[in-house]
Amino acid sequence: MPENKTATTNTENKGHIPAPESEETKSISTKKGPATRKKIGSLSSIDDLIANAEKTQSEQKQLNTNWDLPTIMKIWEEHTAKCDTNSTKNALLSAKISLKGEKEIVVVTPNKINTATVKKEMDLIERIRNSYPDRTLVFTIYDDFDQFPELARVEPLKKSKTNQEKLEILVEKNPKVAEFIERFNLKLDK
Repeated sequence: MPENKTATTNTENKGHIPAPESEETKSISTKKGPATRKKIGSLSSIDDLIANAEKTQSEQKQLNTNWDLPTIMKIWEEHTAKCDTNSTKNALLSAKISLKGEKEIVVVTPNKINTATVKKEMDLIERIRNSYPDRTLVFTIYDDFDQFPELARVEPLKKSKTNQEKLEILVEKNPKVAEFIERFNLKLDK
């Protein structure tokens, strides 16, 4: 009886042409192992993604730069050249960079504004970190005006003296002014 069912199925589907077996269907139907996936559009198989990630990591290791100040300065200057605003460029150019140990980069700026600007440049910090993928880098960024002797120190503006302070200075220079004020019963304007 099973033969009759096969015969009736073939006679019912006379107008139907079976699709040719492709490599994908063959790999799915074989019993050799798990089915392999092919690329569909922009999606890749897991094996392709892993291979691509390993390739990227190996390229980064090949591009792995030396841990030295000139290399970091080169990255710093390249990023500075790409900055849009002059204030950001000036803040990055005024910073002093040094290495401390095997994993710390110290950045010193002359003022708090430049420190805040450097801290906001996350693209630069990530670019330096990506240049050294096998290290855990620590960035120490702070301001210290004393490390910049080439910059002129601006003295704070002296506030003007009150009338009372002016009178006291005048009395110190000439005590007869106090007698004059007392004699004519003068009072200071407020």
